[in-house]
Amino acid sequence: MIDSVGGFSNEKSNVIITVISRYELTEVKTLIEEIDPEAFVNITETLEVMGLFHRKQH
Repeated sequence: MIDSVGGFSNEKSNVIITVISRYELTEVKTLIEEIDPEAFVNITETLEVMGLFHRKQH
């Protein structure tokens, strides 16, 4: 989560940056719409991920 300021509104807000799989996209979009229907959302395709990235074992 990153603190931010609106470019036009000059209002303080937060930016959440996350990496999800395409299989999780529909669920995440549904959650966003339920929590904040007016949220600004930018969805981009990730070409590569570096670093520790693995699923937790259940």
